[in-house]
Amino acid sequence: MRRVFRTDGSTPDTPFRKIGEIKYGKPILDRVLQYDADPRVGVKLLLVSMDSPRRLKLTVGMPTDLMVYRRDGMKAEIRRRITEADPYFQMISEGWLDALREAYCAVPRRDWMG
Repeated sequence: MRRVFRTDGSTPDTPFRKIGEIKYGKPILDRVLQYDADPRVGVKLLLVSMDSPRRLKLTVGMPTDLMVYRRDGMKAEIRRRITEADPYFQMISEGWLDALREAYCAVPRRDWMG
């Protein structure tokens, strides 16, 4: 099992640790994830952050094993294997791509760009 994201030992300055390929998905986490975020928010954001390296690096692929537990907790709140065929992951991947395209198109072009 490969661990990709964990928040144990986190602080307000470093609300997460990402293990594995970090250069593509980490900026998303850095910009959005807050230290006191609900774990469900973190899971959704984690899946968004995993989409970029999955699309851009041949060495990053599915499946991903996800487990969420609270600090000092003895039981996993969420435990799931996420595959390419997972409907929720597919929805996030497609939705994220659409949202990026819309955001890019919304940025106005300047006169000096020709």
